Amino acid sequence: MRLFDTLFRGAGETRQKEALIDLLLMASMADGVVSQGDLDRIARAIETESALSGIEWDRVQERIPGIEEDAPLFSETRARVARTLRSAQLQALGLQLAAEFFGEPLADEEKALLRSLAEAFEFDDDTTEDLIVPWRKIDPLQSGYRRCRFNDPEGNKHLSLAEALADASDDEELGLLSFKLAAARAALTSLPEGAELVSVGESVEIGEDLFRVDALIRQGEQSFVARFLDENEAMYPREHALLPEVLERMESTVSIYVGFAGALAPPDEGALQLLDPARVRTQKLEL
Repeated sequence: MRLFDTLFRGAGETRQKEALIDLLLMASMADGVVSQGDLDRIARAIETESALSGIEWDRVQERIPGIEEDAPLFSETRARVARTLRSAQLQALGLQLAAEFFGEPLADEEKALLRSLAEAFEFDDDTTEDLIVPWRKIDPLQSGYRRCRFNDPEGNKHLSLAEALADASDDEELGLLSFKLAAARAALTSLPEGAELVSVGESVEIGEDLFRVDALIRQGEQSFVARFLDENEAMYPREHALLPEVLERMESTVSIYVGFAGALAPPDEGALQLLDPARVRTQKLEL
């Protein structure tokens, strides 16, 4: 058992992990607004930090309104976190996570929030400085997610995958688009014998939005509407809202297939868990 795992106490484990999430939500609201980038960084923290593993994304979203109401002083939230994180080790971990969330350089309001948390934990000045200085520079790929512009539901509805590849404005977009082709081949090998690729780059129009289908795959009587995610890539939040409508419009023999190279982002995983499990398949792809 790792040392970290010994810090949690039985039934209180979920409450303590949620308190750590509250710390990150307070950090995200230090400048007055929770951006998509902030939510991406919290999701990445859940994905990469064992301290936060197992927290479902809907629990994160449910906590946002209450903490927003407590901004900008966060008096109630800070007191609740201090009551929940009773051990000095967990308090120190929470402060470090908040400091790492900010990266460097720190704005004045970020410094003030960190020091108010340290005061709530009754850390002396020297301990506080040891925990939050020097601050880590954030690696952009580790602090958020990449998203392929081709899959933006509010993007160009008339752009084909071939056109998107030809018009890719930077290497990152070209890489994400090229990954779809390699992923389609890998997806075929992950399915039972007889699976065939029907098309790539199709789309489903839903109102004013467009849900991009990276590949349509058929295996016997079963068809799969596939969405492929490269390393450090995530769906657009709007795609989450469209997924139930996609399944509603399709025959019962059609399922959602999500193939990924690294790990599913917690928001994506949470959105897929809300769908009929009999019509969802997730697969880590071997490329």
